[in-house]
This record gives sequence, structure tokens and C-alpha cells, in this order.
Amino acid sequence: MSKNNTEPEIWNQLKKSKKIICCVDSRFDFDAFCSALAFREVIKQELGKEVELTYVEEPEKRAEVTLEKILGLPLEIKYNTDPSDINFSKYDCMVFLDSGDYKHISQKESFEIPDNLVTINIDHHSTNNLYGKLNYFEVLPSACSVLYQLFKSLNIELSDTVAELLLLGIISDSGFLQYEVAKSKDFRDVAELIDISGKDFHDIVMYLNPPQSVELLKFKKIVYNNLILNNEYKFAYSCILLDDFKKENLNPKAKKERSGSEMIQDIAGMNFSVFITQSEDNNDTYNLSFRSSNHTKVDVSKIAEEFNGGGHEMAAGGKARNVKNIQDLIRDIKLSVKHLY
Repeated sequence: MSKNNTEPEIWNQLKKSKKIICCVDSRFDFDAFCSALAFREVIKQELGKEVELTYVEEPEKRAEVTLEKILGLPLEIKYNTDPSDINFSKYDCMVFLDSGDYKHISQKESFEIPDNLVTINIDHHSTNNLYGKLNYFEVLPSACSVLYQLFKSLNIELSDTVAELLLLGIISDSGFLQYEVAKSKDFRDVAELIDISGKDFHDIVMYLNPPQSVELLKFKKIVYNNLILNNEYKFAYSCILLDDFKKENLNPKAKKERSGSEMIQDIAGMNFSVFITQSEDNNDTYNLSFRSSNHTKVDVSKIAEEFNGGGHEMAAGGKARNVKNIQDLIRDIKLSVKHLY
């Protein structure tokens, strides 16, 4: 297994690299995008190098508008680009941000990292196995937390834009610093980033809690209609299938997995929850979002690992492939949680 590297080792490799690419983690959230954008801005500012960013599909429109507002220009990310289809011969360095497993950047199970690339793994997930040739890893509330630690250690002066991106990533991925992983240091980091960015904390909160659209209300209707409580294993689950999207005239690509997870996260009497969405690209593939109740200590990352995923003790994700029907998937989830009791 590779080792965890120091800040100078990571920075020296970036200095030596001629062409850097970063494929944003395929499971959309603000932390993944904010860490990638902040990293690109700092590398351009400090080293005068461009970092090419790709993403497997189109991001959620609301998030794209928010991030473009922060940057003050288009995101300049190559969308609808799966790493399995990229010719990596022109790159010498590949950076992974917010990916507990390198396969999380692709929607194709066959993806493997090309041998010719130097890989740098910068992450915060407890399930990360140091898969990079160089690794900068620590269990913190977000990938943006890890990046901020890296930049501070290197005495890099952050722009207000980078500070705002890091702030948004930390706040969003830590549940507004409510998750157990958040410590006093993280509150100090947030305070420092607020000062550097010049932003009002209220503005960041509004980015994450915008007015609710009719589409989101329809989405919530499906989630609650499909909600089931399993009293045997003390977990709640809900699903949203392609037929549900069609019935409510909703676009399946309008990603709402994160809000669905949070809607059923903390139900009285339940220890954890699972939110399931059927993939629009492969009907037999389902995305799983696990959340531990705020009042329990169930480590949902261990369940997610059994479904090609991972994450944190209180929040994790996975993917189930070749599923015949939703009932079979629920049965498999029940089998996977038996060891918790």
C-alpha cells in the first residue's frame, strides 16, 4: 500500500508535472466541485499551470449557476466525459479530489488508472485506501477541509474566490458542521475562510437552501410516498424509480439524491436510512445514499462498502449493478446490515 505523503512532497510533484487532469467525482456534491475548482485556481495562481477538469455528465443546474456566480465566469469543465473514454497519453499527472475510491470518477465498472500517470489522491473519506502514487489524506469534514490544510501548510495566500469555494465545500459536506467529524478546528477554519472571502455566512447558507421549486416539491412527494420503515433492522428507506420521474414529469438528470437522503435521515426509532435512485443510463443500476441517524452510532460506510462504495461513518454512498428488481435490492441491503445487530 502507498504511504501518506507530506505537503512538500505533494507540491513538488505538482511543480514537476507538465499536464494535469482532474476528473470530478461522479457522485455530485458541492464538495467535489468546489475542491476541484479551488485546486485549479490555486495551481494557476501559484504555478502558472492549467488543470483540465472533466465530469461524467451534466451537473445540477442550480449548483452550476451558484459556482459560476462565485467564479465570475463559466466553469470550463468538460461535461459528459467518462474517464474510460479519455486518451490520457497527453497527461503526466492525474489528481483525485473527494474520491474515496478511484473508480468513483467513472460510471463504467471497467475503468482503471493508466500506468503512465502520476496519481495524487487528496481526500477525507475514512474508507480511502491510499490508492494514489502520492496521497494526502486525513479524515476531516470535507475534501475542501483537506485542501485548506494543504494550502495553509504551504503558506499559500488564498484569493477571496478560492476561500469562498472552500467555505461552501466545507459547510455543505459537514451538514453545516453538525456531523460528528466536525471538531473545534473546523469551526476556526470556517471563521478564517469567512474573513478571507469577505462573504456573509448567510450568503453561503442561501446557496445551500434556495427557495423550493415545484420540481423539488414533486420530488419530495415521491420520496415520502415510497418511504418504508423496517422495524426489524431499524432503518428507513425510500426509492425513486424512472417510472416515478415519468409519472411526475420530472427530468431524471435533475439530481436530487442528496436532498432525498436528508429527507429521511433522522426518523424517530430508526438507526439509519437508505435512499435509492434508479440510474437513467442503466436501468439495472441503482445509486444508494446511506445516512446514519444523528442519535445513533451506526457506521454506514461499512454497509456502503458492500455496494461498491464507501464514505463516512454518518454519510456514505454506493452503487448496485445488475439488479433485477427493487425488491431484490432491498433484500440484499437487509442481508448486508445483519452484522450490525
